[in-house]
Amino acid sequence: INATTSHIGEALRELTGGHGADVIFDPVGGEPSDEAVQGMAWGGRLVLIGISAGFPTLNPLDMIGRTYSVIGAALPNRTVPSGSRLLRTWINSSAAENSRYRSKVGTLSRKHPR
Repeated sequence: INATTSHIGEALRELTGGHGADVIFDPVGGEPSDEAVQGMAWGGRLVLIGISAGFPTLNPLDMIGRTYSVIGAALPNRTVPSGSRLLRTWINSSAAENSRYRSKVGTLSRKHPR
């Protein structure tokens, strides 16, 4: 999604057929994060990896109403390529797990292995 030409939340809704994103990995924060949250699915999760654009404006009533959560994550002591590989692996395994259970369970919550 090109954030300079599109509203991130609207683009996420369009790309997912109106469902919204189950997980958003956000390395920017700030206004782009605020837009992205508007395109998050019910029960989704925003993972803040960075805040180079500032802190996102999170509305607790919206979080409760749409039952989404926000967590902070970091990949400490990793090079960019190894951190990217780790993140891709986690995304792919999470997507496979979610698609396997989506027909049986409306929303699947997955804890990241420690």
